[in-house]
Amino acid sequence: MKRSQFLIIAALVYAVFGLAVLFVPVEFMRYFGVNLAGAAVPLARVLGASLVGAAVIVGLSRDDALKGTLKNVLAGNAIYNAIAVIIGVYAIQNGLVNSYGWGHVLIHALLAAGFGYFWNQKR
Repeated sequence: MKRSQFLIIAALVYAVFGLAVLFVPVEFMRYFGVNLAGAAVPLARVLGASLVGAAVIVGLSRDDALKGTLKNVLAGNAIYNAIAVIIGVYAIQNGLVNSYGWGHVLIHALLAAGFGYFWNQKR
């Protein structure tokens, strides 16, 4: 897979999840066994907004040369997704999220691997 193809897929994943958390956070998170209430709802929407922003950054960076800014975009996303894997596993193991959380863990693991792979490519 080419880097630009991977970045388009990553941007679409970020956009889909970001829009879901932004516009229907309670319903979306209920799918994972999480009940959002009170201040958690606007915080979830902030997460959704950041994922939509990440989708734009990643999508617009897809054709950049592998240097400077793109390397930083790849590095930041690799680290974000690796940390999200750890948090996801913790949440599942502690009963904070139901077994559907494994899907998120898998998505973050694949994204972490992809971003890490392209981050470490030679120019």
